[in-house]
Amino acid sequence: MVEEDYIFRTIKEMGRTLLKFLFGLDTDSPEPEQMQNEEYRAELLELEHIADQGKINSAENRLYDVLNPNDRGTLEIALFFYLYLNNFSDDFLNAHDFGRDEIKCGMQDTVAMFGQSSIADAFTI
Repeated sequence: MVEEDYIFRTIKEMGRTLLKFLFGLDTDSPEPEQMQNEEYRAELLELEHIADQGKINSAENRLYDVLNPNDRGTLEIALFFYLYLNNFSDDFLNAHDFGRDEIKCGMQDTVAMFGQSSIADAFTI
């Protein structure tokens, strides 16, 4: 329980820091409406909808199909997405075969894909 809470806070702070550093967005609760690009916002909302149905792995697979290291906006989608997943309860995540460690690793892997792993590494112990 304590470890899960620690991972939850780590994911939240890592995501918030990356959004602030890379996109100038300073917020405690990132919401799709804060995204400037409507196309990216629509993609994020679709990913969230899929995850809400418990198809978290499918949503993450779709995210990886969308990611383009030459398009930084797709990194913004990923950060918002992983922060959204982080708000699910442990029970919901476990019931749908997903865990906080997977959220954290997914975020770190995505950030590394965009050459920003040194920022995410600051949150690794």
